[in-house]
Amino acid sequence: MYEFFGCFWHGHSCQPFRDVATLSGDTLAERHERTMSRLEQLTQAGYQVKVQWECEFEEKTTAHAFFVRQSPQCTRDALYGDRM
Repeated sequence: MYEFFGCFWHGHSCQPFRDVATLSGDTLAERHERTMSRLEQLTQAGYQVKVQWECEFEEKTTAHAFFVRQSPQCTRDALYGDRM
């Protein structure tokens, strides 16, 4: 099972002010604790869980050149299938 966690919504340690209450009334540290508890429940149920945090994903994608477009796409090419 794969889990992709947004850093703010799941209270990752990369976020500042983890002990300050959010608009929903909980703190980022509490969100992280709930997330880790849920992961533990899934693991105990027999699932193998692979976790990907948003900040780590962004680091990986910016490091790989194939995610970066080398040149902007021509509108004509997009509309006409790059036919000349």
